[in-house]
Amino acid sequence: MIDFGSSRPAANTELAHYTQIYSGGYAPPEQILGTNQGEFSDIYAIGAVAYRAIGGSLVNALARQNALAVGQSDPQPSAERIGAGRYPGSLLATIDAALAPDPTQRPQTVDAMLAALACEEPAKEPTVVAPPRSLPTTPPPWWPGVWGVAAGAGVVALGLVAYFGLRAPATPPVASRQEIISPSPPSATLPRQLPGATQAGAAGDAAQQSAAVKGQPDVAPTNPPARAAPVEHAQREAIVMPPVTPSPAPPPQTAPSPLEQGQAAAQSLPCSILNLTDGQDGIRVSGLALAGAELDQLLADLHNASPVTDAITRVDRFACAPILAMKAFVQRSWKGAPPTFAIRLDQRTVASGARLGINVTPTPSALYIDLYQADGSVRHLSRPIAGSPIKPRAEWVAAPPAGPRLVVAISAATSLDLGARPETERASDYLAALRPRLQRAAEPPAVDLVMATVRAVEPAVAKVPRPRATPLRSDRCANIVSRAQLGETLSDAELTALRTECRS
Repeated sequence: MIDFGSSRPAANTELAHYTQIYSGGYAPPEQILGTNQGEFSDIYAIGAVAYRAIGGSLVNALARQNALAVGQSDPQPSAERIGAGRYPGSLLATIDAALAPDPTQRPQTVDAMLAALACEEPAKEPTVVAPPRSLPTTPPPWWPGVWGVAAGAGVVALGLVAYFGLRAPATPPVASRQEIISPSPPSATLPRQLPGATQAGAAGDAAQQSAAVKGQPDVAPTNPPARAAPVEHAQREAIVMPPVTPSPAPPPQTAPSPLEQGQAAAQSLPCSILNLTDGQDGIRVSGLALAGAELDQLLADLHNASPVTDAITRVDRFACAPILAMKAFVQRSWKGAPPTFAIRLDQRTVASGARLGINVTPTPSALYIDLYQADGSVRHLSRPIAGSPIKPRAEWVAAPPAGPRLVVAISAATSLDLGARPETERASDYLAALRPRLQRAAEPPAVDLVMATVRAVEPAVAKVPRPRATPLRSDRCANIVSRAQLGETLSDAELTALRTECRS
């Protein structure tokens, strides 16, 4: 709540995209992935703090979102279940609403959250006598939720004190104290009654009954009371307890293997779909993941436990949103050996202007192939057409700018009914329409994805032929050559020059 290192500016009409400082369990999915954030992101953190205050254990937001995406139950119990009977129902319902993984399902503003808190009076707790106290007549609007939490915590504390106070055994009177004796003594001592005490008690009871029959008040006996015999020791009742049979020790729990530990850690790594397998050379890690300190730490931990083969494709941040939406479906496809559905590219790196061939196996009943680009757009390369056979191949002419692209293929048993959509649109709009149809599909679709890179083409440089150099002749040489061609007689010096310096 007072983590000033992660504070950030906010505006009512703007969404922030840059906050990457967060604490595990308290951050919503959009903050972990670095997508659109707003006041609803801080409301998730407030709900997480309140959830911890009522005794709940937080679960990573991405793990919750992935479980819900494939139709599984939420791994984090609801606040209404954790605090049932101890806190007001409106408070627990508001905490659950604030912790919704889907940002649209949370209160969008603080005023909306406060209105939900104030819609119900706090639940009645067991009667606790407390001195009267004066409360402000006009509390600020944020007090109902705070007083609800404080009242619940106070009642729980008083209840614990009362429970342990009443549970502590009171010290019995000396005359009726019992002693627990282990079975080691050969015999138990039986209780005795003192004769003097028995006779005195019988005389007193007879006098009271006689007075009651006559309708007269009780009167003391005329004879002086008999002197009670001295009590030597307090009477004790012996209780023989059976021997305690020790409970069998629980079987020792086997420690998880390095592969199991790595798989659990990879599941919560943001913006990633990783597949860890055990090979002859140690653990092989493949898949896609956002480059950064968290990925480096995961690989370092794996290296400390076992040799690691790094086959991970690093992705840019634009790929995080589609990776998160497809993660559960991709992991289901990768579990097969070989995978139940896969993409095959003609080449991973393609020059700008060249054709990129995309093949899928096996041929599905309904095929969707999408190309996600770094500018936040998605281009639809293949869609099922009613009455037309499915082609397990699509082609794309690589267009600038150079850089990575994410290719996603979806195999569905039937059409997903996405309606008419433009050939290129914003990836966020497309994913908002695609997610619910993937989750509501009668048969879970198979999904695979792969990265491709567009390479810029270097412009060709035309080579200009250089003219062939011709030796330059002096006027003397030109004269000698001309005379020799005419057949004139040359002197010895001219003949020597003709053979050396004037030779062409």
